[in-house]
Amino acid sequence: MKSINVVVGISLFGLIAVGLTSLLSSDLIRLFNAYRPVLLTGGGEQCISSLRERGVKFRILGNQGSDICPVMNAVRVEGFKNIVASSPFVLSCPTALKLTNWLQDAQVKSFSHMGTVNCRKMRGSGFLSEHSFGTAIDISMLDGAVVKTDWGKKTEKGRRLLDAAGLACKHFSNVLTPNTNRAHHDHFHFDNGIGLNC
Repeated sequence: MKSINVVVGISLFGLIAVGLTSLLSSDLIRLFNAYRPVLLTGGGEQCISSLRERGVKFRILGNQGSDICPVMNAVRVEGFKNIVASSPFVLSCPTALKLTNWLQDAQVKSFSHMGTVNCRKMRGSGFLSEHSFGTAIDISMLDGAVVKTDWGKKTEKGRRLLDAAGLACKHFSNVLTPNTNRAHHDHFHFDNGIGLNC
């Protein structure tokens, strides 16, 4: 009888612990999603001037998005000096500047992206993605090296991707690659969010 009580007690404790963890987790998610926009900064006119100095072709869009997913000091990037992008895209000015600095640092000549702004939650999570705030970009190819097929190979293209991803850690808070998880098997994810995922 005593052993049954111990088992029941442990089971109840486990259920309570799981319930509290779940409750705390959902509260944490709500708190993060409510306050993440407050921590955003658009960089102001200084950011805009820095983009111009680096030869970026862009249009100023101002503050965009919604209360839940604001994009501060948004810019539509239409081209770079001596760098070819697959298509124009929208980012917050500070993220566009960090991307520009990375492209120049890594001496990228061309790249393809899979998107930037998208008000949504992270896959498999309740947390809002950094794409929601225009602080993230997904890169699928650079200088002919394709992340999906060349990553991890001991070839010139494989080394190019590895070196470029390594340099991205100097410019972004979070750098996700195919080594991070299956969700990133075909692209790099760079963002200016909270975290040190390098």
